Amino acid sequence: MHVLIIEDDANIAELVSLYMEKEGWRVTIASDGEEGLSCYYDSEPDLLIVDIMLPEVNGLDICRDVRQDDRLVPILILTGKGETDDIVRGLDAGADDYLVKPFEPKELLARVKSLLRRSFPYAGSTTFFTAGNTSLSPEQHEWRINGELIAAAPREIRVLSLLVHCKGQTLSREQILDPVWGKDFDGDPRTVDVHMKRIREKLRTFESDWSLVTVRGVGYRIETGRSS
Repeated sequence: MHVLIIEDDANIAELVSLYMEKEGWRVTIASDGEEGLSCYYDSEPDLLIVDIMLPEVNGLDICRDVRQDDRLVPILILTGKGETDDIVRGLDAGADDYLVKPFEPKELLARVKSLLRRSFPYAGSTTFFTAGNTSLSPEQHEWRINGELIAAAPREIRVLSLLVHCKGQTLSREQILDPVWGKDFDGDPRTVDVHMKRIREKLRTFESDWSLVTVRGVGYRIETGRSS
């Protein structure tokens, strides 16, 4: 799991990072809005924690920009602006949750975990898929083959989690698009095929016991053997 913190107060950023890292999550810190957006597009984080009052680009504009790119990545605003109108503006800009400073780190962590559960519907805290030499832990954003951690984008993990959860069932593009990209997705459905190609290449490159099977005219499914 990769968390991007966009916060210009170094002390708060380090405190939040400490609690995220204790969960075993990877953390990136950006100290201004421009750097934050650059980190977002470069690293495809699983969750964003964003202040509103930031140098260069403010947090509300970051939310709007991210939402144009990805409707599903969870965003939590962490800010000192706690008036009702501020909260409404934050949520309207695309944030999923809003926490006002000063805050209790335990409450922040609980809110982050809640957002992740909603964004990764097949990633509960006890969810862990393993078969043969391959394992998948969606909440931790860990996919391992022969013990080696596989570098994968958040949507690749989401797609793979969905397929494994529905093991043996062939899913159409539409059945994959809705839970992974959202019901309002209006892009090219063939983006599913691109992600499937990447997943299949990684399974083959690292010699996984899992196989991604294409059923022509129907969709995709995961098999845990090497028969395909």
